[in-house]
Amino acid sequence: MVSELMKDLSESNILVVDDTEANIDILVESLGDKYELSVALDGETALEIVDESPPDLILLDIMMPEMDGYDVCAALKLNADTRDIPVIFLTAAVNIESKTKGFKLGAVDYITKPFEIREVEARVITHLSLKYAKEKLEAQHHELQNSYDALRVAENARDSLMHMIVHDMRTPLTGIKGSLDVFKILRKEHLDENEAKLLSSAQSGSAKLIEMVSSLLDLNRLESGQMPLDIIESDMVATIQEAIKIVGEPVNDVNLIFNPTEAVLPGKYDKDIVRRIVTNLMSNAIKFSEANDDINIDIRRDEDKIVFSIKDSGPGIPAELHEKIFEKFGQAEIKKEHRGYSSGIGLAFCKLAVEAHGGEIRVESEVGKGSCFIFNLPEAN
Repeated sequence: MVSELMKDLSESNILVVDDTEANIDILVESLGDKYELSVALDGETALEIVDESPPDLILLDIMMPEMDGYDVCAALKLNADTRDIPVIFLTAAVNIESKTKGFKLGAVDYITKPFEIREVEARVITHLSLKYAKEKLEAQHHELQNSYDALRVAENARDSLMHMIVHDMRTPLTGIKGSLDVFKILRKEHLDENEAKLLSSAQSGSAKLIEMVSSLLDLNRLESGQMPLDIIESDMVATIQEAIKIVGEPVNDVNLIFNPTEAVLPGKYDKDIVRRIVTNLMSNAIKFSEANDDINIDIRRDEDKIVFSIKDSGPGIPAELHEKIFEKFGQAEIKKEHRGYSSGIGLAFCKLAVEAHGGEIRVESEVGKGSCFIFNLPEAN
């Protein structure tokens, strides 16, 4: 590693600027067999050399006639093509004012005259190494940015394709659900118990698919900011009661417990969207509950907000997954590990929908101790 670094440094070009030829001779003698050197006896010549062939580092005398080192450094830093060239000042001045002035102009270091050549060599190696490390880091950053941009293009293409496919699925699914509903109405009296169960299962499955399709479409609209919210004053108690009716009699025969302390709790929100949020959270709680388990639903005031919570006694969620379960594709990653803590993309929809209202959603959960999902909405003034 060291030999590779030294090989790279040996290809460096250093410009030595000093109006005293003796100083030039010392530096050329000590550095000439290690680096490519250019020399200038005054500031104007130095800038001409830099303009023609920018060096990798400049050793710059301060006290020179007509154009001193400070002026040369200032000119270099004003030029976008030369501002990143490291400048090490060579000076007999040791007072703090001189050093401070140089650093303010953009110098990276000072070497005091008469200089010790081993110090010069060490500082040159240090600042060339820092320069190349910075350039490597910038190149890696540029490469990473290009990869990120390419990934975003691929993600956008994927999302567009998914949106198109999902959008085209909704019409036939709605037709299937409608046909099943009509069939049940027409043939209800002629179905035996097993046939009725199969038909109900088909109806439930098609309804679930339609809800998933709608959630995916709305998720994309929320992400792109293309889903306007119909914010009106509504009663949160009534919204929750409507959601309970939509969920209907749970398959698991769990106990949905909702005993609000207030008959009416007004808030400002999109009623349809919030009802879907509540329905999603209820369905999720039911899915991970056992028969006869209690699912407790609660709403309360908290300053200028309405806080909704739903608590189940299911398997619970590890702390490291509390954020991931709300990510759009987080559930896919979790299920690769044969673990599932939600019914799909519903939680991602809930998160974006709550945030679109200016609220927050989170989960409080421990493995083996159930889960409690909580979100808040603005209270009506």
